[in-house]
Amino acid sequence: MAMRVPDNIPTRQDVFSQGALPYQQIQSSAEDFGGATARAAGQLGQTLGQAGEQQGQTALMQAQYANEGAAMSANTTAQQGYDDLMNGNAQKGIVGFNTLQGKDAMNQQGAYQQQVQQVYDNARASLTNPAAQRMFDQFGRWGLRGAMGRMGDHAAQQTVQYNYKEARGSVATSQQAMVDGADDPDTWSSGLAAVQDASLRSSKIMGLDGDAAEEQRKSDLSKPYVDRITQLATRDPIAAQKFYQQNIGMVAPNVRYGIERMLNETTNSQYAATDGSTASARALGTPLQGNMPVNYGADTVKPYNEQQIDNIVAQVKKSSPYDPIFQKVGAQYNIDPNELKMRAAAESGLNPNAVSSQGAVGIAQMTPDTAKGLGIDPRNPEQSIDGMARLMVRAEGNSAGDKGAVDRAYYGGSTTARGPNTDQYVSNLAAVRNRLYGGQAQKPPTADDIEAREGDVLDQARALAEQRRPGDSAYSDRVAAEAQKNWSRQLQQVRGQDAANMNQVLDSVVKGNYQSLGEMSPQLQQTYAQLPARDMISVQSVMRENQRAGEYTPSDPKVFNDAQNRINLPVGDPNRITDPTQITPLIAHGLSYTDSQHLLTEMKELNNPENNAFMKQVNGVKQTAQKMLTGAVTNVSIQHPEAAQEAAYRFGFSLDQQVAAYRQAGKNPQSLFDPSSPDYALLPSRVMAFMPTEQQIVADQARTRQNGNVQTGTIQTAPNPFTPPSTGRPGGVQLTPSAADRLRRPGETPQQYLARIGGQ
Repeated sequence: MAMRVPDNIPTRQDVFSQGALPYQQIQSSAEDFGGATARAAGQLGQTLGQAGEQQGQTALMQAQYANEGAAMSANTTAQQGYDDLMNGNAQKGIVGFNTLQGKDAMNQQGAYQQQVQQVYDNARASLTNPAAQRMFDQFGRWGLRGAMGRMGDHAAQQTVQYNYKEARGSVATSQQAMVDGADDPDTWSSGLAAVQDASLRSSKIMGLDGDAAEEQRKSDLSKPYVDRITQLATRDPIAAQKFYQQNIGMVAPNVRYGIERMLNETTNSQYAATDGSTASARALGTPLQGNMPVNYGADTVKPYNEQQIDNIVAQVKKSSPYDPIFQKVGAQYNIDPNELKMRAAAESGLNPNAVSSQGAVGIAQMTPDTAKGLGIDPRNPEQSIDGMARLMVRAEGNSAGDKGAVDRAYYGGSTTARGPNTDQYVSNLAAVRNRLYGGQAQKPPTADDIEAREGDVLDQARALAEQRRPGDSAYSDRVAAEAQKNWSRQLQQVRGQDAANMNQVLDSVVKGNYQSLGEMSPQLQQTYAQLPARDMISVQSVMRENQRAGEYTPSDPKVFNDAQNRINLPVGDPNRITDPTQITPLIAHGLSYTDSQHLLTEMKELNNPENNAFMKQVNGVKQTAQKMLTGAVTNVSIQHPEAAQEAAYRFGFSLDQQVAAYRQAGKNPQSLFDPSSPDYALLPSRVMAFMPTEQQIVADQARTRQNGNVQTGTIQTAPNPFTPPSTGRPGGVQLTPSAADRLRRPGETPQQYLARIGGQ
C-alpha cells in the first residue's frame, strides 16, 4: 500500500523564498531533509503500487472478457438448438415442433420441451469456468424461457384447433347420420340433438356466444334439411317439395331461394315427363297384354288360376275404403284409378297389413329399401299407394305405353327386366287385365301408325299441360317436348324391331333359297306376318329372284345410286337415309338383296365417326367417276346416254370389292386414291372401262325382255322411296304402279323405263 504523506510537509514555496536565497539564509534541519526524502520515497512507492494494481485489474478484465465470450458462444449454440427444435433441421434429421399439427403437437409438447432443456444443460456444461457458467445463466435463461414459451403457444393453438375440428367433425357426422337415416323418425330426432350439442360445443371452443353462437346453431341444423331435400329431389322431386313445405322453418333463410328454384325446376321436369309420357300413351293407344306362357320355373310368383283372377277382378269392381285414395292419386299422376286398384289387389288383396315371405310390406307390397328410397311408410295406405303410383310413372316414361313393361319395372326394377318370377308376374297381371277389360287384345301400332299420330301426341300433351299449369306456355312446351321424345322413342323401337324382323326373314329366304311363303317355318311365317307391307313386297321380290334359278340380277342403277346419294347427304338433311327400314323396301323397286346389304353396311360406317372420313373419301371417288362417265363423249354415250348410270354403278361396286380385298389382304386401301399409285382408281382409262359396249347393252336388253315375261302375280302397292314426304320425314305414302309394272318391258331402254316409272 502507498505510504500516506503528512499534510503539513512544507511545499517548495514554504522552503524557499520567492526569489533565489543565499544558502546562508536557508532555515532547515536535518529532519527537514529526511522528511522530504521520506515523502519522495513515499510518492515513489505510491506510484509503484498504482502500477501493480493496474496490472491486476487488466488481468481481471481479460479473464472477464474470456468468460463472457465463452458464455455468449454457448448461448449462441443453445439458441441454434432451440431454432432447430422449433423449425426443424433436415440435415440433422430434426422435425420442427412448429410443423406438428393437432393432436401430434399436443402429445409431443412435453418431449420437445425436455429436449430444449437438454440443449440448455449441454451448452452450460460445455463451460468449465464457474464465472462463465454464471454469466451464461444470467442471459441464457431468457432464451430458454422464450423457446419454452413459443412451444407452449403453438401447442395451445393446436389444442384449440384440434378441439374445434373435433367438434365440427361431430357436427358433420351427426348431420350425415340424420340424412342417412331420414326415414326413421327416431334417428332423425336423435341426430338433431347431436348436431345441436356439437354445434354449441364448437362455438364455445372458438369463444362465440350470444347471437354468433345462435347463428352457428341454426346454420348447422339447417344443413341436414337441405341435404335431405336435395337427396329426395334426385329421385322424387314431388316428395322433396312436400318435405320442404313441411320443414321450411328449419331451412336457413339465405338458402331458401336457391332451394325453391331447384325444386321448381325438378318438379316441373317430373310433371312434364309424367304428362308427356301419358300424352304419348293416350295418343298412340295403350296395347293390352295377352296371356303369356306360364313360367313353371318361377319359384316365388306362381301362375294365377281362374279363381284367383276372378277374385282380383271382383275386388277391383267392388267398392273399398281406399277408393278415394285411388281416385286422388290417379288424378294427381294421370293414372287410371282402376289400374292402381288392380295392382294393389293383385299385390296384397287390398290389405295394408300384408307382409310377404320376401319382406314386402303394405297394400302395395313395398320392400323396405324401395319404401326408404321413396320416403314413405309402406304400412300407411295413402303413402304406399302414392309410392306405387310414382314407381309406375317412372316406368311409364320408358315403356312407350306398354303396361307389361311397367309391370316388369314394378317387380323387376326395369322395363326390360327378365326372369321366371318377373315374367310370371307380368303374365298374371295381363290375365287380370284381359278379364277386367273384356279381353280385347289391341294390335300394337305399326311404325307408319305411330308416325301418323305425331300431331295427336302433341295435342294430348298440350291439353294435359293446360290442366296442370293453366296458361303456362313454357310448361306446355316442355310437356310437348317430352311427349315428342316418347313418340320418337317408340317409333325407333318399332322401326328397330321391323328391321330385325326383316333381316331375319330376308336372311332365311336367301340362305334357304325359298321361292314361296309355304316353304317358311311357322315361326318365320309369323315373323313375316309382322312386317310392314312394303317389306313384304321386298321379300317377295327376293323370292322371285330365287325362282330364276339363282341368276343374279344387278340393281337398277338409278335406284342404287339415288339410295347411295341419300345415305351420303349431310347430317340433318330430311332426305338422308339413316335407318335400315329406309333401305330394305327398295328391294321392291329394283335394288338387289346383295346391294341392299352393301348399302346397310355403308350407312352404318358413315354413322361411325371412326370410319366416316374414309367412307366420305370413297364416296367422293365414286361421285367423281360418275361425273367422268356422264361427261364422256363416245359412240355409246351418244346413242345410249343412260349407260353412264349403269357404268357408275358398276364402278362403285368394283371399287367396294377392291377396298374389301385390300383389307382382307392386310393392305392399305388408300393407294387406290393416290394419283401417284399404279392402282389409282380414277385413271381415265380405268374408269371408262366400265362404260358398257354396244354388244353388252343389247345383251342386257335381251335379258330384260326375258325377265319381263316372268309371272309375278298380284302384289300390294308400295310407297315411292325417292319422293320426299311433305313432312320432311321418310315414310310418306305415295302410291306407284305395281311391282310388275316396275320391271323393264321388252325393248324398253333404261331411259324410257325411268321416264315411265317417274324417275328423274
